Amino acid sequence: MQYENDYNPIKWQDEVVDENGNVILEGTLYDENNMNRMEAGIDLHNTYNAFIAELARQIRSNQLELEKWQKQRIQEGVVEINNADTNIYFRDSDPYAIVALEGYTQLDSPEFSVLTEIVEGDPGLVGDVVVYDKSSNGFKIKYTGSADYVKIRWSLVNPDV
Repeated sequence: MQYENDYNPIKWQDEVVDENGNVILEGTLYDENNMNRMEAGIDLHNTYNAFIAELARQIRSNQLELEKWQKQRIQEGVVEINNADTNIYFRDSDPYAIVALEGYTQLDSPEFSVLTEIVEGDPGLVGDVVVYDKSSNGFKIKYTGSADYVKIRWSLVNPDV
């Protein structure tokens, strides 16, 4: 006998007898049919639990995938660059900073854009802000002017993701 689709629990009852041994209340039979019915209910319950656990796993997986795509599309940060070169007339190189991207790597590097904005420092002395050496896990920012210090806010935008 199958109970998978129409399982309803049984309220089990003990057999009640009086002091003379007469049956006052019939108890639920402890037989093959009732035990198989109980096993079918337990099996159905386990199947539902497995289904719900798999559904929760799929939902979490989709949330993580969505978060990954969002973090690959737009990232922001701030970088500070100090001009440690003491010679004010000639420099061997422009001051720069390396920006390491946290979290997920960029899938289509170096095809992403980086927008920059000077937060601190004299814009007249900073010169040009240049983003270069873009890779899947970071990039470099430099400025070409003579400022001693500059703080730059950067925004990575990757519309292809």
